[in-house]
Amino acid sequence: MLWETLSTARDIGRLNELVSVLIRYGFGDSAAQTGFGKYI
Repeated sequence: MLWETLSTARDIGRLNELVSVLIRYGFGDSAAQTGFGKYI
């Protein structure tokens, strides 16, 4: 259970990085349409 929690926390961090890069390079509309914009 602890390992699953740590893995989930790491995945959320990766998702945040991915969305930040998309928005930085002009894909903010795509991120907003997919719903990932709310995770930043």
